[in-house]
Amino acid sequence: MSDMSGIRTRQLNIGYKSDLIKDISLAVRPGEIVTLIGPNGCGKTTLLKTLTGELKKRGGTVYLDGEDRDALKPSEIAKRMSLVMTYRVKGDLMTCREVIEIGRYPYTGSLGILSDEDRKKVQEAMEWTDVAPLADQFFSQISDGQKQRVLLARAICQDPEILILDEPTSYLDIRHKIDILQKIQNYVRKENVAVLMSLHELEIAAKISDTVVALGEGRVLRIGTPGEVFTENFIRKLYHIENVDTELLGTMPWVTDLAENGRGDRTKENESAGKKQSDYTLNGAAKRNAEDAGNDWSVGDCVPEESALNRMDIMSYGKNVLTEKEPAS
Repeated sequence: MSDMSGIRTRQLNIGYKSDLIKDISLAVRPGEIVTLIGPNGCGKTTLLKTLTGELKKRGGTVYLDGEDRDALKPSEIAKRMSLVMTYRVKGDLMTCREVIEIGRYPYTGSLGILSDEDRKKVQEAMEWTDVAPLADQFFSQISDGQKQRVLLARAICQDPEILILDEPTSYLDIRHKIDILQKIQNYVRKENVAVLMSLHELEIAAKISDTVVALGEGRVLRIGTPGEVFTENFIRKLYHIENVDTELLGTMPWVTDLAENGRGDRTKENESAGKKQSDYTLNGAAKRNAEDAGNDWSVGDCVPEESALNRMDIMSYGKNVLTEKEPAS
Protein backbone atom coordinates (compact mmCIF):
# COMPACT_ATOMS: atom_id res chain seq x y z
CA MET A 1 0.00 0.00 0.00
CA SER A 2 1.35 3.41 -0.92
CA ASP A 3 2.31 5.77 1.89
CA MET A 4 0.24 8.36 0.03
CA SER A 5 -3.00 6.38 0.42
CA GLY A 6 -5.74 7.84 2.57
CA ILE A 7 -5.71 11.39 3.84
CA ARG A 8 -2.94 13.69 5.06
CA THR A 9 -2.86 17.25 6.28
CA ARG A 10 0.01 19.71 6.47
CA GLN A 11 -0.07 22.55 9.01
CA LEU A 12 -3.88 22.58 9.01
CA ASN A 13 -5.64 25.34 10.97
CA ILE A 14 -9.34 24.92 11.74
CA GLY A 15 -12.00 27.15 13.22
CA TYR A 16 -14.63 29.72 12.35
CA LYS A 17 -13.82 33.39 12.89
CA SER A 18 -10.59 32.48 14.67
CA ASP A 19 -8.36 29.42 14.94
CA LEU A 20 -9.76 26.69 17.17
CA ILE A 21 -6.87 24.26 16.58
CA LYS A 22 -3.67 25.20 14.77
CA ASP A 23 -0.90 23.42 12.88
CA ILE A 24 -2.44 19.94 12.58
CA SER A 25 -0.28 17.63 10.46
CA LEU A 26 -1.70 14.13 10.16
CA ALA A 27 -1.55 11.00 8.02
CA VAL A 28 -4.52 8.64 7.79
CA ARG A 29 -4.34 5.14 6.32
CA PRO A 30 -6.95 2.59 5.18
CA GLY A 31 -7.92 -0.42 7.26
CA GLU A 32 -7.98 1.19 10.68
CA ILE A 33 -10.36 2.90 13.09
CA VAL A 34 -9.21 6.17 14.65
CA THR A 35 -11.34 7.93 17.24
CA LEU A 36 -11.36 11.56 18.31
CA ILE A 37 -12.11 12.24 21.98
CA GLY A 38 -12.18 15.40 24.05
CA PRO A 39 -14.56 17.69 25.94
CA ASN A 40 -17.43 19.53 24.29
CA GLY A 41 -16.24 22.41 22.17
CA CYS A 42 -12.70 21.10 21.73
CA GLY A 43 -13.01 20.92 17.92
CA LYS A 44 -13.87 17.30 17.07
CA THR A 45 -16.77 18.08 14.74
CA THR A 46 -15.01 21.15 13.39
CA LEU A 47 -12.02 19.01 12.42
CA LEU A 48 -14.23 16.43 10.69
CA LYS A 49 -16.09 19.13 8.75
CA THR A 50 -12.82 20.73 7.70
CA LEU A 51 -11.33 17.46 6.51
CA THR A 52 -14.36 16.77 4.32
CA GLY A 53 -14.40 20.30 2.93
CA GLU A 54 -17.77 21.22 4.41
CA LEU A 55 -16.03 23.88 6.50
CA LYS A 56 -13.38 26.06 4.92
CA LYS A 57 -9.94 25.54 6.40
CA ARG A 58 -8.18 28.55 7.88
CA GLY A 59 -4.75 27.48 6.71
CA GLY A 60 -2.67 24.52 5.58
CA THR A 61 -3.39 21.71 3.12
CA VAL A 62 -5.49 18.55 3.00
CA TYR A 63 -4.28 15.76 0.71
CA LEU A 64 -6.33 12.82 -0.59
CA ASP A 65 -4.18 9.99 -1.92
CA GLY A 66 -1.37 12.50 -2.32
CA GLU A 67 -3.46 15.06 -4.23
CA ASP A 68 -4.39 18.49 -2.92
CA ARG A 69 -8.08 18.26 -2.08
CA ASP A 70 -8.65 21.80 -3.31
CA ALA A 71 -7.59 20.69 -6.80
CA LEU A 72 -10.17 17.88 -6.93
CA LYS A 73 -13.70 18.17 -8.26
CA PRO A 74 -16.52 17.62 -5.73
CA SER A 75 -17.55 14.46 -7.61
CA GLU A 76 -14.01 13.06 -7.28
CA ILE A 77 -13.96 13.80 -3.55
CA ALA A 78 -17.39 12.21 -3.12
CA LYS A 79 -16.16 8.96 -4.68
CA ARG A 80 -13.38 8.76 -2.11
CA MET A 81 -15.06 10.02 1.06
CA SER A 82 -18.48 9.75 2.66
CA LEU A 83 -19.73 11.03 5.99
CA VAL A 84 -22.40 10.68 8.63
CA MET A 85 -22.82 13.82 10.71
CA THR A 86 -25.12 14.55 13.64
CA TYR A 87 -26.78 17.73 12.38
CA ARG A 88 -30.36 17.71 11.13
CA VAL A 89 -31.16 16.83 7.56
CA LYS A 90 -34.08 17.86 5.42
CA GLY A 91 -36.01 14.94 4.01
CA ASP A 92 -39.63 15.81 4.68
CA LEU A 93 -40.92 14.63 1.31
CA MET A 94 -38.36 11.86 0.74
CA THR A 95 -38.61 8.19 1.53
CA CYS A 96 -35.74 6.44 3.27
CA ARG A 97 -34.82 4.73 0.01
CA GLU A 98 -34.60 8.10 -1.74
CA VAL A 99 -32.35 9.45 1.01
CA ILE A 100 -30.02 6.47 0.67
CA GLU A 101 -29.98 6.75 -3.13
CA ILE A 102 -28.28 10.14 -2.76
CA GLY A 103 -25.15 8.19 -1.90
CA ARG A 104 -24.98 7.04 -5.52
CA TYR A 105 -25.22 10.54 -7.04
CA PRO A 106 -21.45 10.86 -7.57
CA TYR A 107 -21.73 7.95 -10.02
CA THR A 108 -24.92 8.87 -11.90
CA GLY A 109 -23.95 11.92 -13.90
CA SER A 110 -25.81 15.23 -14.08
CA LEU A 111 -29.25 13.66 -14.60
CA GLY A 112 -29.07 11.60 -11.41
CA ILE A 113 -30.52 8.48 -13.05
CA LEU A 114 -29.64 5.32 -11.13
CA SER A 115 -28.43 2.25 -12.99
CA ASP A 116 -29.23 -1.34 -12.00
CA GLU A 117 -25.82 -1.48 -10.31
CA ASP A 118 -26.64 1.67 -8.34
CA ARG A 119 -29.93 0.20 -7.17
CA LYS A 120 -28.16 -2.99 -6.16
CA LYS A 121 -25.69 -0.98 -4.05
CA VAL A 122 -28.60 0.85 -2.40
CA GLN A 123 -30.41 -2.39 -1.59
CA GLU A 124 -27.24 -3.99 -0.18
CA ALA A 125 -26.60 -0.95 2.03
CA MET A 126 -30.18 -1.02 3.34
CA GLU A 127 -29.95 -4.70 4.18
CA TRP A 128 -26.53 -4.28 5.77
CA THR A 129 -27.83 -1.56 8.10
CA ASP A 130 -31.20 -3.28 8.73
CA VAL A 131 -33.27 -0.43 7.28
CA ALA A 132 -34.77 -2.30 4.32
CA PRO A 133 -38.18 -2.48 6.09
CA LEU A 134 -38.13 1.34 6.27
CA ALA A 135 -37.44 1.83 2.55
CA ASP A 136 -40.83 3.28 1.64
CA GLN A 137 -41.44 5.24 4.84
CA PHE A 138 -40.91 9.00 4.87
CA PHE A 139 -37.56 9.90 6.38
CA SER A 140 -39.18 12.61 8.52
CA GLN A 141 -41.50 10.08 10.17
CA ILE A 142 -38.96 7.60 11.53
CA SER A 143 -37.13 7.77 14.86
CA ASP A 144 -33.80 9.50 15.37
CA GLY A 145 -32.06 6.15 15.81
CA GLN A 146 -33.54 4.88 12.56
CA LYS A 147 -32.47 8.07 10.80
CA GLN A 148 -28.92 7.45 11.98
CA ARG A 149 -28.91 4.00 10.39
CA VAL A 150 -30.44 5.35 7.16
CA LEU A 151 -27.68 7.96 6.92
CA LEU A 152 -25.06 5.27 7.53
CA ALA A 153 -26.58 3.26 4.68
CA ARG A 154 -26.35 6.33 2.45
CA ALA A 155 -22.65 6.67 3.29
CA ILE A 156 -21.93 2.97 2.77
CA CYS A 157 -23.58 2.75 -0.66
CA GLN A 158 -21.30 5.56 -1.76
CA ASP A 159 -18.43 3.01 -1.82
CA PRO A 160 -15.97 5.28 0.01
CA GLU A 161 -12.31 4.69 0.70
CA ILE A 162 -12.64 6.96 3.73
CA LEU A 163 -15.59 7.11 6.12
CA ILE A 164 -16.14 9.96 8.58
CA LEU A 165 -18.56 9.45 11.44
CA ASP A 166 -19.53 12.16 13.90
CA GLU A 167 -20.85 10.42 17.01
CA PRO A 168 -22.27 7.42 15.10
CA THR A 169 -23.89 5.94 18.21
CA SER A 170 -25.99 9.03 18.97
CA TYR A 171 -29.73 8.38 19.32
CA LEU A 172 -29.26 4.61 19.20
CA ASP A 173 -30.62 2.20 21.78
CA ILE A 174 -28.19 -0.33 23.20
CA ARG A 175 -29.08 -3.07 20.70
CA HIS A 176 -28.55 -0.91 17.64
CA LYS A 177 -25.51 0.77 19.20
CA ILE A 178 -23.79 -2.62 19.48
CA ASP A 179 -24.98 -3.59 16.02
CA ILE A 180 -23.69 -0.40 14.36
CA LEU A 181 -20.28 -0.72 16.03
CA GLN A 182 -19.97 -4.33 14.91
CA LYS A 183 -20.94 -3.36 11.38
CA ILE A 184 -18.34 -0.60 11.32
CA GLN A 185 -15.65 -3.05 12.44
CA ASN A 186 -16.71 -5.60 9.83
CA TYR A 187 -16.84 -2.93 7.13
CA VAL A 188 -13.29 -1.84 7.91
CA ARG A 189 -12.03 -5.41 7.63
CA LYS A 190 -13.98 -6.27 4.48
CA GLU A 191 -13.50 -3.08 2.46
CA ASN A 192 -10.20 -1.85 3.92
CA VAL A 193 -11.61 1.63 4.41
CA ALA A 194 -10.16 4.30 6.68
CA VAL A 195 -12.52 5.29 9.47
CA LEU A 196 -12.27 8.45 11.54
CA MET A 197 -14.98 9.09 14.06
CA SER A 198 -15.71 11.18 17.11
CA LEU A 199 -17.12 9.61 20.24
CA HIS A 200 -18.19 10.78 23.68
CA GLU A 201 -18.46 7.23 25.05
CA LEU A 202 -14.92 6.58 26.27
CA GLU A 203 -15.59 2.92 27.00
CA ILE A 204 -16.54 2.40 23.34
CA ALA A 205 -13.55 4.35 22.09
CA ALA A 206 -11.30 2.17 24.25
CA LYS A 207 -12.69 -1.03 22.78
CA ILE A 208 -13.14 -0.26 19.08
CA SER A 209 -10.20 2.01 18.23
CA ASP A 210 -6.80 1.25 16.78
CA THR A 211 -5.70 4.77 17.62
CA VAL A 212 -7.20 7.44 19.84
CA VAL A 213 -6.60 11.17 19.30
CA ALA A 214 -7.26 13.47 22.26
CA LEU A 215 -8.14 17.10 21.50
CA GLY A 216 -8.17 19.93 24.01
CA GLU A 217 -6.75 23.33 24.89
CA GLY A 218 -6.63 24.31 21.23
CA ARG A 219 -4.31 21.50 20.13
CA VAL A 220 -3.78 17.78 19.80
CA LEU A 221 -2.80 16.68 23.30
CA ARG A 222 -2.10 12.99 22.81
CA ILE A 223 -2.25 10.28 20.17
CA GLY A 224 -1.69 6.57 20.73
CA THR A 225 -3.27 3.21 21.40
CA PRO A 226 -6.24 3.13 23.78
CA GLY A 227 -3.95 1.85 26.50
CA GLU A 228 -1.59 4.78 26.02
CA VAL A 229 -4.30 7.42 26.00
CA PHE A 230 -6.71 6.13 28.64
CA THR A 231 -4.60 6.69 31.71
CA GLU A 232 -6.47 8.05 34.70
CA ASN A 233 -4.33 11.15 35.17
CA PHE A 234 -4.56 12.15 31.51
CA ILE A 235 -8.30 11.56 31.11
CA ARG A 236 -9.07 13.44 34.32
CA LYS A 237 -7.03 16.41 33.11
CA LEU A 238 -8.51 16.23 29.60
CA TYR A 239 -12.08 16.45 30.91
CA HIS A 240 -11.25 18.69 33.89
CA ILE A 241 -12.43 16.16 36.47
CA GLU A 242 -9.26 15.93 38.57
CA ASN A 243 -11.20 16.25 41.83
CA VAL A 244 -14.53 14.83 40.71
CA ASP A 245 -15.92 11.55 42.05
CA THR A 246 -16.79 9.46 38.96
CA GLU A 247 -18.45 6.62 40.86
CA LEU A 248 -21.87 7.68 39.61
CA LEU A 249 -20.77 6.85 36.03
CA GLY A 250 -19.76 3.32 36.94
CA THR A 251 -16.56 1.71 35.69
CA MET A 252 -14.27 4.13 33.87
CA PRO A 253 -11.96 3.07 30.99
CA TRP A 254 -8.80 3.54 33.02
CA VAL A 255 -9.72 0.90 35.61
CA THR A 256 -10.46 -1.90 33.12
CA ASP A 257 -8.10 -4.55 31.78
CA LEU A 258 -7.28 -2.02 29.10
CA ALA A 259 -5.18 0.00 31.51
CA GLU A 260 -3.46 -3.09 32.86
CA ASN A 261 -2.64 -4.53 29.46
CA GLY A 262 -1.88 -1.21 27.80
CA ARG A 263 -3.92 -2.06 24.74
CA GLY A 264 -7.51 -2.43 23.57
CA ASP A 265 -9.46 -5.17 21.83
CA ARG A 266 -8.70 -3.84 18.34
CA THR A 267 -4.98 -3.77 19.11
CA LYS A 268 -5.05 -7.42 20.22
CA GLU A 269 -7.03 -8.26 17.11
CA ASN A 270 -4.47 -6.52 14.90
CA GLU A 271 -1.63 -8.44 16.52
CA SER A 272 -3.38 -11.74 15.89
CA ALA A 273 -3.79 -10.67 12.25
CA GLY A 274 -0.05 -10.21 11.95
CA LYS A 275 0.16 -6.44 12.38
CA LYS A 276 2.97 -5.33 14.62
CA GLN A 277 2.10 -3.66 17.89
CA SER A 278 4.65 -0.97 17.11
CA ASP A 279 2.46 0.09 14.19
CA TYR A 280 -0.15 1.25 16.66
CA THR A 281 1.95 2.77 19.42
CA LEU A 282 2.29 6.48 19.84
CA ASN A 283 5.93 6.45 18.88
CA GLY A 284 5.40 4.22 15.83
CA ALA A 285 2.52 6.32 14.54
CA ALA A 286 4.18 9.63 15.25
CA LYS A 287 7.47 8.64 13.67
CA ARG A 288 5.72 7.47 10.53
CA ASN A 289 3.70 10.66 10.37
CA ALA A 290 6.81 12.74 10.89
CA GLU A 291 8.38 10.99 7.92
CA ASP A 292 5.23 11.52 5.84
CA ALA A 293 5.10 15.20 6.72
CA GLY A 294 8.83 15.71 6.21
CA ASN A 295 9.41 16.76 9.81
CA ASP A 296 12.16 15.77 12.21
CA TRP A 297 11.53 15.86 15.95
CA SER A 298 11.90 13.68 19.00
CA VAL A 299 8.80 11.75 19.95
CA GLY A 300 7.53 11.95 23.50
CA ASP A 301 4.36 10.96 25.32
CA CYS A 302 2.37 13.73 23.67
CA VAL A 303 2.30 15.19 20.20
CA PRO A 304 4.27 18.46 20.10
CA GLU A 305 2.07 21.55 19.88
CA GLU A 306 4.12 23.05 17.07
CA SER A 307 3.73 19.96 14.86
CA ALA A 308 0.65 18.10 16.03
CA LEU A 309 1.05 14.95 13.98
CA ASN A 310 -2.12 12.92 14.14
CA ARG A 311 -2.58 9.55 12.56
CA MET A 312 -6.25 9.36 11.71
CA ASP A 313 -8.70 7.55 9.47
CA ILE A 314 -11.09 9.91 7.77
CA MET A 315 -14.39 8.93 6.46
CA SER A 316 -16.33 10.51 3.73
CA TYR A 317 -17.72 13.38 1.82
CA GLY A 318 -21.18 12.92 0.39
CA LYS A 319 -23.35 15.23 -1.67
CA ASN A 320 -24.85 17.48 0.98
CA VAL A 321 -28.21 18.02 -0.72
CA LEU A 322 -30.04 17.17 2.51
CA THR A 323 -28.23 19.49 4.89
CA GLU A 324 -29.86 22.67 6.06
CA LYS A 325 -26.73 24.66 5.24
CA GLU A 326 -24.64 24.33 2.12
CA PRO A 327 -20.98 23.44 2.72
CA ALA A 328 -18.57 26.33 2.86
CA SER A 329 -16.76 26.84 -0.43
